[in-house]
Amino acid sequence: MKPITLLLASLFATAALALAEGVPVDRKTEKAADTPEYTGPDDWPAMMAHVELQNAGLINNDDVVSSPPKVIRIASEKIGEDLYRQVHLITFKRKSGQILKVMTVNNVSSVESSKSAVDVYIISAKYSTNSLKVESYDKATEPPVKPKADSK
Repeated sequence: MKPITLLLASLFATAALALAEGVPVDRKTEKAADTPEYTGPDDWPAMMAHVELQNAGLINNDDVVSSPPKVIRIASEKIGEDLYRQVHLITFKRKSGQILKVMTVNNVSSVESSKSAVDVYIISAKYSTNSLKVESYDKATEPPVKPKADSK
């Protein structure tokens, strides 16, 4: 894994969680007018995140709510002539109500959303400083099914 990708993901993980939890941010002042916008549910980052999660067996089409995923661009850095590296927070909701959050990192241009492959990072848990509760989004930690009581 490339060090810049790990650095970007770690730098923006806290900001991503804060944005996802509704911390107010003035998005108008954050956006540069010439920065490409690929935050739609049908754009490259969201589509590839969905495919990667399916390939990993973490979601399937029957499991995910039919509403589109929520996509928030966390960062966009110019790295070349009409070339930007972008970080997105993407939230999928399962029919069970469970939330699955991922961060994506990829390169884009003003005319092409897929100038590179999409790196997908699963945000497996939120650790809150104001609570002891840990919210897990990992499939393996879903509540176990309670055994039926024997009827005798």
